[in-house]
Amino acid sequence: MAKGKAKVKRKAKTSRQTSASSAASKRRTSTSNKRTQRRRAVGPAQVRAAGGIVVKTTKKGPKVLLVHRPNYDDWSFPKGKLDDGETFKEAALREVEEETGFVCTPLKPRLPELRYTDNRGRTKEVRYWLMVAESGEFVANDEVDRIAWLRWNKVTDRLSYGKDRRLFERLIASGELDRFVL
Repeated sequence: MAKGKAKVKRKAKTSRQTSASSAASKRRTSTSNKRTQRRRAVGPAQVRAAGGIVVKTTKKGPKVLLVHRPNYDDWSFPKGKLDDGETFKEAALREVEEETGFVCTPLKPRLPELRYTDNRGRTKEVRYWLMVAESGEFVANDEVDRIAWLRWNKVTDRLSYGKDRRLFERLIASGELDRFVL
């Protein structure tokens, strides 16, 4: 009889463990699905935009340009929507110059695109290029009220959005910023 009771106790314990494990698994799956739904935009892009991660070389290493947008009170990379008939690359160069005042040279290859659902529920595709600032001067405007040139290890702390942070972390991991080290 003692053996029978021990078996029952083990089964009950196993059953509780299975229930707890099953519930935890459902929570992880649910959380994972929610994250995937937030990150993954479905269908063709309703909004097409382009921009740049602008870099300049300094004696202390590369510095990366971030823009502050007063309408959103956020820090991000300069970007904007494509005009009719414009390529992504043309839009990236135009938008960076319009928002920052800097004329830039894009480097190859193009960075990975971002696809997400914007705050209006539209599917948005943004393509970025790593760029070098060649000339120009920043003047505050309606879209961007200030800029910051940051050392590469400070950029992710200042960026407002996870998608921008992940893009920049991928850029760092690729080794592309190494070309700017003196």
